[in-house]
Amino acid sequence: MLSENIHNDLKTRRLELLKFGMINNVSGGIQVDINAVTKKLPNDHFSDAALCDHNCRTFTGGQETGHYDCPASFTVNKGVNIQTLSPADLLLKGIQIAAEGVRQFNQMFLESGFDDYTKRFNINKGIEKDIFEQTLKSPKVEVNCFGGNPELHPKILEIIRGLDGFAVNLTTTGGIFMRDEKFPEKLLVSPPEIIALSADDFENADHIKTLSQLRLDQLKTQRNDIPAIYGQKRKAHEAIYVAKLAQRFSQFPQILFNLVVHEGNILYIEEIITTLRTIFPGVIVNPYPAQSSFSYSSPVFNEDHLQTFEEFIDRRIEEHLEHKTGIVPRLHYWLLLKSIFETYRENSPEISRQISGYNTWKCYKTPGADRYIQIGTSPQEHDGKKTAGGHLNCFWNSKTIVDSKQVWDSEPEYIANYLARGLQGLASHVPTPCPGCLMPRLTFDEISLELGMNESLIPSYLNLRNQTAGF
Repeated sequence: MLSENIHNDLKTRRLELLKFGMINNVSGGIQVDINAVTKKLPNDHFSDAALCDHNCRTFTGGQETGHYDCPASFTVNKGVNIQTLSPADLLLKGIQIAAEGVRQFNQMFLESGFDDYTKRFNINKGIEKDIFEQTLKSPKVEVNCFGGNPELHPKILEIIRGLDGFAVNLTTTGGIFMRDEKFPEKLLVSPPEIIALSADDFENADHIKTLSQLRLDQLKTQRNDIPAIYGQKRKAHEAIYVAKLAQRFSQFPQILFNLVVHEGNILYIEEIITTLRTIFPGVIVNPYPAQSSFSYSSPVFNEDHLQTFEEFIDRRIEEHLEHKTGIVPRLHYWLLLKSIFETYRENSPEISRQISGYNTWKCYKTPGADRYIQIGTSPQEHDGKKTAGGHLNCFWNSKTIVDSKQVWDSEPEYIANYLARGLQGLASHVPTPCPGCLMPRLTFDEISLELGMNESLIPSYLNLRNQTAGF
């Protein structure tokens, strides 16, 4: 039995690592595309697609309509059939099976990979190893209802209610709160822990201030006057609407603003973050760099913006060390970004590539990196008779780790083996596998991030981790 002093030390250190976000109160995660549907192809075959009512694309019909490209944009998914949405009961069944698969994989990892990991990343001394082991044994799993726009699923409230026992996030545009005045009350009967909205669509801090001064009915009117191809502009109005609405309900879920950092907002990013926190006290802001690696396209930031972006990283690290509120805790994530600059200080093009996701972190690099799994669509053509969705696959790059078996027809052991060996096997047979990413939810906790990170970054990363976290 642990002595009282050691027990207290473990408890204190665990709380510190939780504040840093290097561990979580959950042992794994599932990001599920709630809105997988069937799409008819020109050859009269069918494939899966994601149902969304927004268009988040950089260019649409020759017009500049946004700042990044989302594969769920309705302009690239014509021919989808809303009647083919994955049924709620199948989604819930698949999530339960996948969650048990994550738990089984964690046990497999503890038995066969954990000691090697802790030695390699200098976690074999002190109490951190015990804390990480406790975290991996936690039965609780997080579920992020994602998409496409998951609020479009007619059974979305039933799905959220069915996830009792999970830590539930709803990532949504928020338009349903405008369309259905009764939705907040219905949601609060069995709410998610977090409602994640989009904040990457504000032009600058003044834009936020202007929108926040409008009444709810004015926000709704202005939003409806924006042409549908400008999905990000519509989302800006919807996000402010929900954030203002949340202030009217004492039991409203935690509001989180996802904030994609790109060339259009990098010069104003600190002011945007400060303004969101000031106008909406208690919100959490989740900033992260735009990724171009998914689409094999050019790096997001040019060399002129690298210094500003590094200063942005430094500020996020400082906020963690100062235990600031209003941020998603993930110190390890910002240390990884900082390590890119430290490693390639004299190579600006490589820095630009890696902060855009190229060869920075890969879910399929090492078993254990993939503990926040994704369930969604498959690019494989079919006859239109199969239920859409349910595949272990990546939302952003759907051609590297797609598994042909649907989760609701699987067993937990199958999911665990997919995490232990399947991702690596699938990626090894793809001609052009995903070049990597830096999506913060997928990099998850310290274990996942370190097991998937670029080998060349490890020395700088470990040095930074020692300076900031003390191990």
